[in-house]
Amino acid sequence: MFIQTEATPNPAQMKFLPGQPVMPSGVAYFSNEITAERSPLAQRLFAIEGVASISLDKDSITVTKADKWDWQALKTLALAAIMNHYTAGDEVILENDTTDLSEAALTDPDADVEVIANIKDLLDSHVTPALADGNGTAVYRGYRDGMVILELTGAAKNLRHNIEEMMRHYLHEIDGVMDLDDMTPKPGLETEEGRAIRRL
Repeated sequence: MFIQTEATPNPAQMKFLPGQPVMPSGVAYFSNEITAERSPLAQRLFAIEGVASISLDKDSITVTKADKWDWQALKTLALAAIMNHYTAGDEVILENDTTDLSEAALTDPDADVEVIANIKDLLDSHVTPALADGNGTAVYRGYRDGMVILELTGAAKNLRHNIEEMMRHYLHEIDGVMDLDDMTPKPGLETEEGRAIRRL
């Protein structure tokens, strides 16, 4: 098994590509060992001292390190953890997942309360009125690592990029907007639920 690595614009992050599927769809984010209980892969990575957070998507694993650590040692340890996971044949996400999607769970404990208040004000003053005619909604659900997490419904799902551009224009502290639905793992096609969906 050959695992590729890619640098990211954020020097605290590194992307690992194992050459095989990671998530069936969507994105899973883990900010600590507690939230990683539903992912054996994330648990292995959090066992490495210096790992601050982990993000999983369709074909890659993005690891964020703590400030005082460097990649020289962490990269080797992360590669070994990912290799061990796939060699063991463990699940990436446990099928009986009960993800905590409360606002508290989706918000950094040290997030700036003023920034969060400004995000909510902007949603009320600009986003909600703009979506009113299109039968869509954008509800604040959390703020983590510079990303605003919104529950998007209806027409708003197709306007996520527009909402993100507008929010970044007014609030320079935020890096982007994420749809809550993308944080919820979808059933794999070979699970019982996935096979049921294919039969529909």
